[in-house]
Amino acid sequence: MPASSTIALIIMVITIVLYATEKIPLAVTALLSMLAMAYTGCISYSEAFSGFSNTATLMIVGAGIISEAVFTTGLADRIGQFIMSMDRLTEKRFVLAAVVISALLSAVINAMIVMALFMPIISATSDKTEGRITRKNTYLPIAIAAVFGGNLAVIGSSSMLNASAMLGQSYYGRPLDFFQPLPLALPGVAVCFIMFGLTGCRLQEKIFDFPVTREAVLPENKKPEESPVWKQVFVVVDLAVCIIAFIMGGNFGAVALTGGCLAIVSGCIKMDEAIRGVNWNTVLILVGTLGFAKGVESSGAGQVIADVMLDVCGPLGRSPYAMCVVMLVLGTVISNFMSNNATVGILVPVALSLCTVMEIDPANYVLACAIGANLSVMTPICTATITMTAAAGYRFKDYVRFGGLFNVLALIATALVMRLCF
Repeated sequence: MPASSTIALIIMVITIVLYATEKIPLAVTALLSMLAMAYTGCISYSEAFSGFSNTATLMIVGAGIISEAVFTTGLADRIGQFIMSMDRLTEKRFVLAAVVISALLSAVINAMIVMALFMPIISATSDKTEGRITRKNTYLPIAIAAVFGGNLAVIGSSSMLNASAMLGQSYYGRPLDFFQPLPLALPGVAVCFIMFGLTGCRLQEKIFDFPVTREAVLPENKKPEESPVWKQVFVVVDLAVCIIAFIMGGNFGAVALTGGCLAIVSGCIKMDEAIRGVNWNTVLILVGTLGFAKGVESSGAGQVIADVMLDVCGPLGRSPYAMCVVMLVLGTVISNFMSNNATVGILVPVALSLCTVMEIDPANYVLACAIGANLSVMTPICTATITMTAAAGYRFKDYVRFGGLFNVLALIATALVMRLCF
């Protein structure tokens, strides 16, 4: 094993321990893991700091500004009032409706944008209901649904797009069709709908046993001021144009930042409000995580992990179906501790090589890698969408216990349906 991969694995183990114990803030752990990769030579300093210019990072900044504009103009409050006008509104119904909407939207809109859309609406609704509908019982369910929903179509997530591109550039010669992921994505989405329809809310009450403070629901200093109707209309149009640009394939970071800048230039939001609207803790966690993931990938540590797990399979290596399930499991295990894009970058070449040896169609194997990577919702660092939920005050163990259950159930359901492909 090369020295760099050994060092990266050591850093990875230490990072996981720090994340699990939460002895220091998650953002600091993420940044230290990134710096450790650079200090030890696993990656260059430019690679370590590249997360600051990453499209996902820039999109969080732009989306945060637009999200804050939705709130400061009173638009979120107006939507909250509309929701509150519904008869017999309960948290369970609200969560279930939000889960369904977020899963469907995420098929064509990046999950982070979907989450950014819901966050100010949830805050306003929570305020209107005086905490009867809380962020701690809505943020993570919506994020999980958005992540799972991103598997429904090729454009639903950047990792699925990357996997499709890698397949197209391989000996296979063509990328995935637009809705080709749909059959293998439906089991995870179905698990999400069924769980929240039956036991999701009761499960949250048991797991999320931390108190909701007034600040965690809606800070007094963030009460929206009265704004002209035209500003609310402008924000709606600004948001709609951004969504259309996302669907048409525009650069997520550039589009989100442009939308945020337009909200400031138009006077819909002040500069200090825009800065306050960005969750900088999330930004720092994402930047650190991207650098850490780059170190795991570049050092060969990720490949070592994949190779070891494949060797452990033994006789299963003779079954196309079994090996496809292995790729699915590898995708979700590895992606819980590094970016799903990095996971796809490591596993897809392995999958393509396996299919060459076994002389089988590689499309399902590539799909298994991508979907497995996007079923990872059991740590706060698995995807940027899940990381955004940290604003609700979740602890590391909350992600493992709640998100881990959905992760495992969706994985089992997907593996069972995958049997129909062989």
